[in-house]
Amino acid sequence: MAVTTTFPEVLEARHLTKHFGGPSLQGRRPLPAVDDVSLTLRAGYAVALVGESGSGKSTVARLIAQLYPVTEGEVRLHGKRVGVGGWSGRRRYAEKVQIVFQDPFASLNPLHTIRYSLTRALKLHGGVHGPVDAAALEDLLARVHLGPAEHFLERFPHQLSGGQLQRVSIARALAARPEVLIADEPVSMLDVSIRLGILKLLARLKREENLALYITHDIASARYFADEILVMYRGELVEGGTAEEVTQRPAHPYTRLLIASAPDLARRARGMESLPTVWDTGGLRSREGCRFAVRCPHAMPVCTDRSPERIELGGGHWARCFLHAPAPA
Repeated sequence: MAVTTTFPEVLEARHLTKHFGGPSLQGRRPLPAVDDVSLTLRAGYAVALVGESGSGKSTVARLIAQLYPVTEGEVRLHGKRVGVGGWSGRRRYAEKVQIVFQDPFASLNPLHTIRYSLTRALKLHGGVHGPVDAAALEDLLARVHLGPAEHFLERFPHQLSGGQLQRVSIARALAARPEVLIADEPVSMLDVSIRLGILKLLARLKREENLALYITHDIASARYFADEILVMYRGELVEGGTAEEVTQRPAHPYTRLLIASAPDLARRARGMESLPTVWDTGGLRSREGCRFAVRCPHAMPVCTDRSPERIELGGGHWARCFLHAPAPA
């Protein structure tokens, strides 16, 4: 069955572009952070955006959450263009689209108890008026596998572990009953031993609550967690497709580099290509030419002359790379 019928579309980002700086910063030229990124989020479906630090993943997350204004492009929720102007518009949008940040220790106010944080979320976005019933708070914590509730509600953030705090942050997001949940590197600051539990929790929420899930993460974890993987390099999407296709048959040399960089004791036995980690220190490149050319062992003259177009590889798998361009007649 086609993806469009199995997983209905909830949110669409069209040609998102974001520049920071410009004339407001002492006449400096704008700094491009995201360049022409398009993606679709569907109910019960997880999209993972992967790439190195600084590639623009978190900026895309904040653009979708409407925390940053877009320079170009648009975000559509159920087909309608989103324009959150003022407090009321932002509040209505937040009831549909929630974000969980990377650092759980900075996400919650250290001066307030867990009860206060969850109660405020229920009143602002959960449609609760008047006193909040204790059962509602217990239900929120139960949905993120924290219990018994009385052991957590009266505690302050510093009295909980990182994993517990991230579960509270997820519970606070669920209080709004969102349709889209954005998770920006939700386990990168947690101990390795508890990361899998958070990822399993997000996977269960996606499935049981029919959430459209957008998550930025490393490609090794995304392989087992996401339905679709998009690979981002220096603000631009360079490859995309199902998690199985992208991780088992990577088409772009940068994707192969990411896979080769992930710890894997069986890699030598499989004979997978390993690309050299050559850092590009030449500054931001212009739109002309492939942005990965200076690091790519397969670079050709055409790679520095013009940018590769998106090439369809079949089954929804695509890549921007001249290695897969059809041969000229």
